[in-house]
Amino acid sequence: MIPNTFIDILFKCFHIFIYKKNMTKITMNIHLYLEEAIRLELNVADLYSLFAQQFEEDYNFWWKLSNEEMNHASILKTGIEFSKLNKIPQEIIPDNIDGLISLNEKFPSIIDDCQKNPNRQKCFEVALEIESSAGESHYQEIMIKHTDNDIVKIFQKLNKDDIDHYNRIKEYYSKNLL
Repeated sequence: MIPNTFIDILFKCFHIFIYKKNMTKITMNIHLYLEEAIRLELNVADLYSLFAQQFEEDYNFWWKLSNEEMNHASILKTGIEFSKLNKIPQEIIPDNIDGLISLNEKFPSIIDDCQKNPNRQKCFEVALEIESSAGESHYQEIMIKHTDNDIVKIFQKLNKDDIDHYNRIKEYYSKNLL
């Protein structure tokens, strides 16, 4: 339908403006989520690196997980480039990222506590708690979910070997500390 009145034209312009504003908001939400998710992955990588340094008997285990977390951050950084092109599907963004932000804000004290009071069992408990957090579990959910979305498939392919940290930590803990 071709608008034929000033009101029709104004109405159409208003809808375009609202659409663009909503798309900008969605893009900003995606960007904010990706930034926080990257920050979490790097925080977890630093923590696992600290564990590797503190506990020689678990060095290889923690070092490998630390490297995988850094890989997750790299994958998410790629997502920022896709988000600039509006290519990130909204489905990968959780409804609420407050838990992610809150967890990131706790990391300086978590790392400080683990540095000052190295305790092997406590480190495993902290790692399990983090891996079951909203940010990590949402990432895991997206990485194993069946999808037809090509962008999500790219992330899944890049990430295929770096999944299921929670179960791996739990299994290692059970075999080596209990």
